[in-house]
Amino acid sequence: EWHEVERRYVSVGRPLTVLDTAQRRPVCLINQTVRDKLEMDRDPVGQYIEVDGNRMLVVGLLDPPPMIIGNMAEQREVVVPFTFSVARDRWPWYTVVAASKGPQLSEDAKSEIEFYLRQVRRVKPGTPDTFEISTAQQQIAEFTEMASIVTLIATGIVGISLLVGGVGIMNI
Repeated sequence: EWHEVERRYVSVGRPLTVLDTAQRRPVCLINQTVRDKLEMDRDPVGQYIEVDGNRMLVVGLLDPPPMIIGNMAEQREVVVPFTFSVARDRWPWYTVVAASKGPQLSEDAKSEIEFYLRQVRRVKPGTPDTFEISTAQQQIAEFTEMASIVTLIATGIVGISLLVGGVGIMNI
């Protein structure tokens, strides 16, 4: 379930269901930012919006993400059933989220997903992947590397500031 994996729940209305996905229903979940930008009622359930030329029934309002990094709270989100978006072939990219039962199984899960995607997308052996898979561990490593670079730059700026300030004080 997307809601459980992402820890994103519906505050008003209902979540997407198995039937929504199986029947490719033109339904969606929106977040508060979309509701406010479109000047919809406080309870937008039952109202229609147009998404890329498709009339979509709003069935639920998403809670904000549990951890907000940067400007994520302002991001507009419209979540549609995966099969609906694939059937329309409108969106050239997809984000699919999967969760393993534990961190020690994440590499096995990644390998299984990679194998499945290569089969479904008919990627021949020896050919580069036409998709990208990242794990939480990879994202943490990238964040740590970025934080280290920012720390080094800040340390350099502080060092230069102290040197310049020291020279200025000595001249007085």
